[in-house]
Amino acid sequence: LDKRRPAPNESEVANYAGPDPSGKVVILYDDMIDTGGTIIGGANYMRDLCAREVVIVATHGIFSARKDDQGDIIAAEEKLATSGHHVIITNSIPRTTLYEIRHSSWLTILPVEETIAKVIYESFRSAGSVSGL
Repeated sequence: LDKRRPAPNESEVANYAGPDPSGKVVILYDDMIDTGGTIIGGANYMRDLCAREVVIVATHGIFSARKDDQGDIIAAEEKLATSGHHVIITNSIPRTTLYEIRHSSWLTILPVEETIAKVIYESFRSAGSVSGL
């Protein structure tokens, strides 16, 4: 997806280059989700192209709040929960067990500790390599 920013903190999908997503499960990946607007816009765009399902994946779930067009503050969690898309993030930003339970209907949080430990271990091994991970 090619996105454009018509104004600060705004984005829109300008173009899609790829195979026909009709009837397919589409996985959209980004490095982080802040307010959720950009990734939800992209997911909705893929849904408009008849994707069967869109799964949103990001490394860092920042999940900030932002004012909407009416001036009401809306949390990213609220936008994502009502978007109709499942979201998968890592636990690079720690959250409580209660948070995970409260948002489990739309959110999956994957642990990164073991991967980070393997990277550290491999980087210090004699002739070790992290590229194999």
